[in-house]
Amino acid sequence: MPQPQIIEPETAHERVQQDDAVLVCAYDDREKCGDVPVPAAITLPELEQRADQLDRVRELIFYCN
Repeated sequence: MPQPQIIEPETAHERVQQDDAVLVCAYDDREKCGDVPVPAAITLPELEQRADQLDRVRELIFYCN
């Protein structure tokens, strides 16, 4: 299993825009994700609900603010 890496926000944005990655807020609910939602981001519970629908080759990018 690959080790987690820290990447720049621009890199994360590119990967999500190219549909190579899924952006996940590292908090368990939308309120904890902050006042300004990040477009295309999902919460941990949403990730768990959709886990069987996600493409296994897409990268998961976790963030917190």
